[in-house]
Amino acid sequence: MAAEEPGRRAILEVAEETGILIDAPQFVGRYAGNVAAHEIFIAPGEGEPRPNSRELQDACWWDGTAPLRVQQHVNAILAIVRNWIKENGPQTSPEQTGSEHLPALRDFMERLPEP
Repeated sequence: MAAEEPGRRAILEVAEETGILIDAPQFVGRYAGNVAAHEIFIAPGEGEPRPNSRELQDACWWDGTAPLRVQQHVNAILAIVRNWIKENGPQTSPEQTGSEHLPALRDFMERLPEP
């Protein structure tokens, strides 16, 4: 899988690990933690989460407002997404970012509390 392009790899990984089908992933950035490195993408998705027991124990859709315990690296990844959204602000069109789902993501991220 290492030779695959990152966007295609994201589509396959999300489907394999969660059962969610995504389309047209947009690269946002990278996060290198103490244990693993993450390539961060945004993409529209559909389906009900069905995590495989090998890599994930549970998954859910999160509205950004309900209390949710996350590991520390998740807050760092969300900060990278927030910064990407700020750089691709409201004046940015989908054609400029390559992301037609940016408005919905921006609305979601604005509801999140700052870490």
